[in-house]
Amino acid sequence: MPVQGHRQRGNLPAEVTNFVGRRHELAAVRNALSTSRLVTLTGVGGVGKTRLAMRAARKLDRAFSDGVWVVQLAELGDAALIPHTMAAALGVDERSTREPLQVLVDHVRDRHLLLVVDNCEHLVEPCAFVINTLLRSAPDLRVLATSRHVLGVAGEQALWVPPLPVPERDARFPASKGAPQYEALTLFTDRVSAVVPGFTITEENWADVVQIGRRLDGIPLALELAAPYLRVLSPHELVARLDDWFRLRGKDHPALLPRHQTLRSVMDWSFELCSEQEQALWARLSVFAGSFDLEAVETVCAGSDVDDGLTGDAMVKLLAGLVEKSVLLREQHGDEVRFRLLETLRQYGEGRLEDSGQEQIFQTRHRDHYLSLAERTEAEWFGPDQMLKLARLRREHSNLQAALDYGLATSDHAHAGLRMVGILAFYWMSGGTAEGRYWLERAVARDTGPTRERVRALWADALIALWQGDVRAIDDLCEKCRTLAGELGDESGLMHARAVEGMASFFQGDLARASALGEETTTRQRALGELNLLVLLRAPLVMATAFQGNLERAISLAQEAIDISRAHGESYNYSFMQQAYAVALWGEGAPNPGRCRQGMTYLAESLRIKQAFAEIPGTLGGIEYLAWFLVASGNEAKAARLFGFVRRAWEKEQELFLFGSELYFAIHDRCAVQARQSLGDEVYEDELSRGAELTLSQAVAYALGEKPDSPSHAPASTEAASPLTRRERQVAELAAQGLSNKQIAVALVIAQRTAEGHIENILSKLNLTSRSQLVAWFHRH
Repeated sequence: MPVQGHRQRGNLPAEVTNFVGRRHELAAVRNALSTSRLVTLTGVGGVGKTRLAMRAARKLDRAFSDGVWVVQLAELGDAALIPHTMAAALGVDERSTREPLQVLVDHVRDRHLLLVVDNCEHLVEPCAFVINTLLRSAPDLRVLATSRHVLGVAGEQALWVPPLPVPERDARFPASKGAPQYEALTLFTDRVSAVVPGFTITEENWADVVQIGRRLDGIPLALELAAPYLRVLSPHELVARLDDWFRLRGKDHPALLPRHQTLRSVMDWSFELCSEQEQALWARLSVFAGSFDLEAVETVCAGSDVDDGLTGDAMVKLLAGLVEKSVLLREQHGDEVRFRLLETLRQYGEGRLEDSGQEQIFQTRHRDHYLSLAERTEAEWFGPDQMLKLARLRREHSNLQAALDYGLATSDHAHAGLRMVGILAFYWMSGGTAEGRYWLERAVARDTGPTRERVRALWADALIALWQGDVRAIDDLCEKCRTLAGELGDESGLMHARAVEGMASFFQGDLARASALGEETTTRQRALGELNLLVLLRAPLVMATAFQGNLERAISLAQEAIDISRAHGESYNYSFMQQAYAVALWGEGAPNPGRCRQGMTYLAESLRIKQAFAEIPGTLGGIEYLAWFLVASGNEAKAARLFGFVRRAWEKEQELFLFGSELYFAIHDRCAVQARQSLGDEVYEDELSRGAELTLSQAVAYALGEKPDSPSHAPASTEAASPLTRRERQVAELAAQGLSNKQIAVALVIAQRTAEGHIENILSKLNLTSRSQLVAWFHRH
């Protein structure tokens, strides 16, 4: 997950089908964004708002120096998670104790980016609040939203997305290439040719294809739903069936506007053309959020307690049928196939499921499936293939959210929600800690019964609070956990609470208490035989023991934990113990050359593991610790550059540098002073500045010595030495290419008067008087 300095340029999804037409709408979006900082695309469901937004964003990508970022809200049910969802989409690692919206504001404040917020209509008011807050805080931010309703934010410009153009009823077949092209027919032909290779519009089928386009009002989703049926019907037969169906069903939706009625009727028609089993599956699939795999479909949607003959064995055939009918989208994720319902079709299926009276049955099955997935993953976590297990959970994030939301929505289901959120403690630690605490605190407040699940949630909340640096919350959470665990005789819960307290004591500098609690929990861990968090929670004991002068005992404790991880093929917690081992070597002061080599070897392996897991605090910590060893080894320049990266990244995203540990601060300061004295102020500051410009992947590679020819090794660039801002350099480049102020404004999606102001500032800063001088300056530099 990216952090400050990563400079990833967006997360636009790849297009999987051809984009057709919309030239005028694309131009309108570009022009609107040049004058308004919030543009909302509105229109009926299925009209193509999302697709238009994505294509417009793709065309505008180069105009935004920090890229284009897409936030999908269709599958989000809890408005409180909007900032978390946006942060995740933007690659912000949420570990700060600050409000999620404030973390988001700080991330975008000095960035020039386009934020595409898709499907806002079910969360209009909270979306409007978040977007308005971001726009007020980030002057170079532009937002392109899609919604069936305007957001109502000051300065918003709404663009209505019309259906695709269709010919007049009596339009003649275009005999020449210069004849008008109708986008609705082009889209329909493109989608039909995917299932009927070689299909084209001819003079013979022209009138029928025109009728199809007109009957479906040029609505893209309706056209895409109808296209697969030309596999078995001729255009003329399809027209007849549509006419019959619309005459039969049109009266069923008298309250809908004509185009809403058209889409609803097409979905009704498509639904009725499905077999009974396909209909049942379509409705049941609506309980999923985002994408889902075959195992989930077989578990959640098969019969058992519903007597309809829908069995797991039939699922592959039924899924294939829905994919062929364009109801389901098939997605390839490496070796795994996943499926997704377009939001409009998911909502339609949801309505059908409600009508059947079975909604709660399948929502409960959905929750239980993802609870079972969390339980299996946790049970197998301390072993091989951890990265694959974690990757699967991350793919299921939207479904985990939906399952938790359902589980915590009512008191009847709250206990299952509490159990699930506590089991996912290891998942929250690996990323998204702020969201994890949101769910944990919501669950603890919802289900207050004296249960072992509550004990687990309390110590999990305390552990994640520690990971965030929220030391003040830890004592209260651990006390509640210990008290309840004692009442219930829950030895495991008590052990975990004491272990978290021991880790907190180490970071607070109370080494005696950290050692005492560490020895206590080590004894409990051995008696209980629990390995999952043993290695991680052993870390404070190892470091506290070393810093109290007993290095050999610390090394012995660390080696035991490392051997346990190796024996089980576990790597996630193993990487933490490698770091603890390395930090322990500083307990007696700067380590000798032999121990420097040993510490750097452990840290290098740890960094590779942390990078593979995209685990940010541990990665930043590993780079910091490695810099200490570099100073001790005489490589002060490399250490200074790493200090520059870590300090900027940690302060920007973590808020609490080095977990607030005074012990760590003392080592850092000693190493920084030594590096400065060795290099001199000018070289030291230059290395710090270069480090601050590194991306996370560059910093890890540089730390490991894997990319010696990294651009960061090059001399300071003219760009860095230029008095111009990044935006002014962009304007200067376009002016050097001969673009007028108006053309620059269009290219950068800014107002013309803003472009003119940039030109004036550039000339003033460079002490130039004309654009021709600016062109010469630009090419010279």
